[in-house]
Amino acid sequence: MSLTAQQLVLQLAGYCGVTSLNPNSTANTGVLGAKYPPNLLNYAISAVNGALQEIHNVSPCSQYYRRVGAILQAPAPVTVTVTHNSNICSLTGWQPWMAGCSIRIDGNPVVNELISPGKLRRPYDGPSASNLAAIVYNDCIIQKSDVVGIRGPIELPQIRLLDAPGSREQFYQYEWNQVIVDDYGRGWARVGISAKIPAQPRAFLVDTEATDNGMQIRLQVLPVPDQQYLLHYGVITNAISITTADVVTLDNNGALVLDGSNNPVDPETYFNIPGAWDESVLLPMALKRFSAMPNFGNGNPLAAQEIDRQHKAAVDIIQSAAPNHAPSRIMVKFR
Repeated sequence: MSLTAQQLVLQLAGYCGVTSLNPNSTANTGVLGAKYPPNLLNYAISAVNGALQEIHNVSPCSQYYRRVGAILQAPAPVTVTVTHNSNICSLTGWQPWMAGCSIRIDGNPVVNELISPGKLRRPYDGPSASNLAAIVYNDCIIQKSDVVGIRGPIELPQIRLLDAPGSREQFYQYEWNQVIVDDYGRGWARVGISAKIPAQPRAFLVDTEATDNGMQIRLQVLPVPDQQYLLHYGVITNAISITTADVVTLDNNGALVLDGSNNPVDPETYFNIPGAWDESVLLPMALKRFSAMPNFGNGNPLAAQEIDRQHKAAVDIIQSAAPNHAPSRIMVKFR
């Protein structure tokens, strides 16, 4: 059965003798003598969010996996004003996809990266100049804030699967074979380093970066794209969470909006969790955390044992919910 955030919090609050989330309601009895325990709503929301995070951590990745698509844009011409030995710049022609991407500035052999329209990754080591021509390559896709991981396959549809070098160092030294023909018509394979030369992407790297706005997950490709490509890959999304506004309805002044029974109006926020596990999984996990609240009213040791048992049963439900498992290993022969 699906529960709203308010219904779930009310079930937790019932262990403190609270039957209404209106602190002034005469319906609240308070098990420990308090009509409405202080910080009740904060405790309950924290318990629910902790349970949602635990469900995310314990669940198979497939429960939070989805396939997404992105466009690797064609190389884009821009102009940039730079200062010698400074990473401050002024770029004309900025587009949001350019964040984290490589930029090749005319007259400078070192490929730099754009952090923003006004900042390069590394100080510019060429002479100061205004309105220099430059090319931005879409070799980096910064993921949305709800993405916590990237999973394969990562592919250019109907073209190729991208390789996954084993480390950041191997990625930046990614090699390819190029056939060289001499004056006598003899050919051989030469191994070279990509050095961000525009070509069809062949490899990828999933990287993280700490920023002022938190941790970013970046999907990088090499070589830098020489034209527009469609990219398909999988992502693992973050655990959902709730706030006070998901539990009770507030007016523009932050005051409770009450219904005809003097109870807060339910915003009717539902939990989008796998398997509709609201009662069988989410509630027992939230109750386990909520039972640490100072005003939790059930000190019976048998009740504590039952809370532990229900929590363990909830974990078992999650861990057995892998939709893509098979009864036996399948061996595939390649000829």
